[in-house]
Amino acid sequence: MIETLNGVQLYFEIHGTGDPLVLLHGFGGCSQDWAPLTADWAAHFQLIIPDMRGHGRSDILSQPFRHTDAAADISALLDRVGAGAFKGLGVSGGGNVLLHLATRQPERVKAMVLVSATSYFPAQARPIMRRYPESLSDQ
Repeated sequence: MIETLNGVQLYFEIHGTGDPLVLLHGFGGCSQDWAPLTADWAAHFQLIIPDMRGHGRSDILSQPFRHTDAAADISALLDRVGAGAFKGLGVSGGGNVLLHLATRQPERVKAMVLVSATSYFPAQARPIMRRYPESLSDQ
């Protein structure tokens, strides 16, 4: 499905029933990264699996990617699908988005698993991270 949230068209899938479990891919990934797990996990959870802004089948970025914007998108998506409190699993950039969600709405995040996420980039890494978008292909 595609919904316009915060002025951005976001693609997402919902599978299964039960407690909401948000699965967030890493930077450069997409919702299909979770496909091998979907059938098994949908038997236990309501899986909410978006393509974050600028990824997969969601809108192309019109401005640089910011984790805080993506967190606002996921929050709006959860509101749209009627999910209150949720559990989350985020890989890399998806984990960073979960961290932003947890700091903005701690009452909403029941549990989260972060894989290769960071809450802080040391000073020597910041110039590298600023140049990262330049290294991405337009294709």
